[in-house]
Amino acid sequence: MQEEKKSLVESGLKKLVSDVDKSFLRKMEEKMYLCSAKCCESRDSSYEEVRSCVDRCSAPVMNAQNTVRGELEYFQIRLQRCVNQCHDDIQHKMSATPDAEEVERATKLFDSCAAKCFDDHVSLLPGLLQKISQKVQGKVT
Repeated sequence: MQEEKKSLVESGLKKLVSDVDKSFLRKMEEKMYLCSAKCCESRDSSYEEVRSCVDRCSAPVMNAQNTVRGELEYFQIRLQRCVNQCHDDIQHKMSATPDAEEVERATKLFDSCAAKCFDDHVSLLPGLLQKISQKVQGKVT
């Protein structure tokens, strides 16, 4: 069951990244490439001037990508903390020398707790998409 829940989170994240890419990043990248191409048109510019121009063209895309990456990393850290808390809670409840029945019971409790973490985090994805979109939109201009 845990693998199914994990797969749900992964597919939700893939969809989120695809939505952000199609809605914002591709247009930003198009502008970046067109801007960078213009930087290279001048045969009178020095190497440093061209590099500086290209860097200026790239900055909005790099900032947007860093924003997306940072939000996704934070989401994954939060999910991992939730699963780790499940593990810690189960470990705390187990005896020093658990028998097979106690291990089986603990495994079921852990699976249930971890499944709740995955479900809770899947429900956070629409809000995460909105947050990323707002942050990236601010970098489009």
